[in-house]
Amino acid sequence: MKIAIFGGSFDPPHKGHESIVNEALKTLDIETLFVVPTYLNPFKDSFVADERTRL
Repeated sequence: MKIAIFGGSFDPPHKGHESIVNEALKTLDIETLFVVPTYLNPFKDSFVADERTRL
């Protein structure tokens, strides 16, 4: 089984993230793609979106 993992802070999630997922599913030879939210982006001092929005 071929899988892909897309990690990011998704803070906030946006159409660009969705576009990356859709393009990966269309073009890569994978069966499953996992979207894994990380904690805090190392280049940001605080969160923009709350946890529920990010998930």
